[in-house]
Amino acid sequence: MSAQRKHTFVTLDQKLQVLQHLDMGELVQSICQEFNVGKSIVNDWRRSRKSIETFCTQIEIEKVLSTHVL
Repeated sequence: MSAQRKHTFVTLDQKLQVLQHLDMGELVQSICQEFNVGKSIVNDWRRSRKSIETFCTQIEIEKVLSTHVL
């Protein structure tokens, strides 16, 4: 039986960084070691890329709108 990985908290910013590393052609294995997450997690983020990016965009829009509301 393999040892279970400890739960690691990953921010949205870190998820976006992982996606950028994938875009640059970096190996999933090295990304996993750098961010201390499993391969399946990185692949899940790759598959749900659109929803992650959409959510981050919505958060940024809400921040801008809340600072410019009269």
